Amino acid sequence: MKLAVVTGANSEIGISICRRLLNLNYKVIACCHNNSERIDSIANPNLEIRFVDLKNEKEIEAFSYNLEVDVLINVAAVYFDCDFQVKEKKDFMDCFEVNVVAPFLLAKHLKVRKSIINISSTDGIDTYNVISMDYCASKAALNNLTKTLSLALPNINVTALALGWVKTDNEINHEYLKSEMKRTKQEKLIELSYVENYIEKILNNEYESGSIIRVDGVNEDVY
Repeated sequence: MKLAVVTGANSEIGISICRRLLNLNYKVIACCHNNSERIDSIANPNLEIRFVDLKNEKEIEAFSYNLEVDVLINVAAVYFDCDFQVKEKKDFMDCFEVNVVAPFLLAKHLKVRKSIINISSTDGIDTYNVISMDYCASKAALNNLTKTLSLALPNINVTALALGWVKTDNEINHEYLKSEMKRTKQEKLIELSYVENYIEKILNNEYESGSIIRVDGVNEDVY
């Protein structure tokens, strides 16, 4: 049975991806930070939940030790939306540690046999948001990391899925969301099933290693 590791597995996108992988007959190690309340709802003997602090290199090394997997999917991400004038260095450092450095460390320490998929954002390409500049910068760096990892790991397919706004149950101000979609020219929210379909297409080698796949619910661009 093929084995996948999914970080950020307690998020709605993470849970959705875990479900699709289980349906594809993968055994899934679902990595969470300190809460597994939502992912616990999946009753499947092929799902294993592990707690890993992605800002702690020793924990990542201990988790990865002698672990061979077919697929690594980096979903975990943090962001700190606030005004530019009150944003702090710690916000940037936390974003980069989780959103960029952790995927690097996992790629380095895990023995990945087939695919690494990084869940990125259009904010790292062209939909920049002032209140999320640390997040935007981290996703741009993740896209770059995807490109360079594809060169460093020539026998593995390394890609990034750069998503626009995704339809989830997360509470967000409706007017803010409406204004953001208008500003970024995103016509409709991305369905979780749409994200799952892209994951499956990547696993079926429909994209070359090093590809950044930009998806906004309607259009697709590959860089």
